[in-house]
Amino acid sequence: MLLGLAGSIMGALLVVLLGSLQSAGPERAEPTVPTAVSDGASVNASASPGGTEPSGSPDDETVEGAGGTDAGLLATLPNRIELYGGSVSVIPGQPITLHVSTSARTYGYSVERLDATLRRGGQMMATATRRVGHDYRSLTTFDPLTRDVRANWPVTDTVHTNGWKPGVYIVTARDSAGTVGRAVFVVRTATLVPSEPCFVFSALTYQAYNFWGGANLYGYAGPRAVEVSFDRPYLRDDGLGFWSQATESRSDDRILAWLQLHRLRLQYTTDYDLSIASPGVAPRLLILGRHTEYVGQRMRDWMEEHVNSIGDMNVLNFGANSLYWRVRLTAAARTALRWTWSAKTRSPSPRSRLWRTVPGASQFLPAGPPASRT
Repeated sequence: MLLGLAGSIMGALLVVLLGSLQSAGPERAEPTVPTAVSDGASVNASASPGGTEPSGSPDDETVEGAGGTDAGLLATLPNRIELYGGSVSVIPGQPITLHVSTSARTYGYSVERLDATLRRGGQMMATATRRVGHDYRSLTTFDPLTRDVRANWPVTDTVHTNGWKPGVYIVTARDSAGTVGRAVFVVRTATLVPSEPCFVFSALTYQAYNFWGGANLYGYAGPRAVEVSFDRPYLRDDGLGFWSQATESRSDDRILAWLQLHRLRLQYTTDYDLSIASPGVAPRLLILGRHTEYVGQRMRDWMEEHVNSIGDMNVLNFGANSLYWRVRLTAAARTALRWTWSAKTRSPSPRSRLWRTVPGASQFLPAGPPASRT
């Protein structure tokens, strides 16, 4: 039985306590030559959570990728500053690495923790200026079998998170040519507790739709991949993916702001982390954003256990098609896969499936497409 009905969910919301926040700074390190992709990951997808992703600007400069015989399938890589984090999330005290590429001579960046209760909407946590720019676009690789695109950029900056509170963080980078790039990451709650609600950042779904480099898990704008990597920037919104969309009244940034303005003492995690290793306990309320479409076996099993069997967790779901696709994750390679790929037949394996077709998987959340789309 699903405990997360609207009435009981909102009741649970009202009894939760308030929260707060704090600071640290970046380490200036010259870029190192990559010997291997650091902390990589991939995903797979089905329908867009909000419009189609843009392809490159007509003014973008073409840069050939270094990978595979089909490297020509790569989309034009933008001639502007771009970046991504070396991890989907970290716990307080763990460093977050940044991978920045720009053809400009110098760049700087700032890191902000989002907090809607503050007048400016967030707290500045770290800044760096006059960093030496390097253009790493030529290191990008394309796997012609899986169509997995990886930037492979070296670590250019390391930001320490000592004393930082759990939350969603935005990195904004600006170069001397005037271009801007962004990245989003989570400082997650190290150990979840039952008494406080937990906000889940939908990193797997963001990456499934990410068309950076010319391929994602869909075929609507280019070749369809069977794997996608977290070792690349998000194409949308200067690198924020689907986090902030001006045309969406229910985008994840607005959902989080609404929760914070209600003074909820939130815990934070990601669907990536829950799919890698499920926690030992469950929060009273698990909050899913606008589109948590892709989840792994461990996250699904954990939710089923605590919602259906133990009955100690409610689910507040703000989106559609939640828990729709079953994905596999390769933690060492930071790769998520919707399809199980057969090298022998060079085609998806029949073991890949929707959650609604998995034997024994209960439908405690809607797991099908809406009756109509607009």
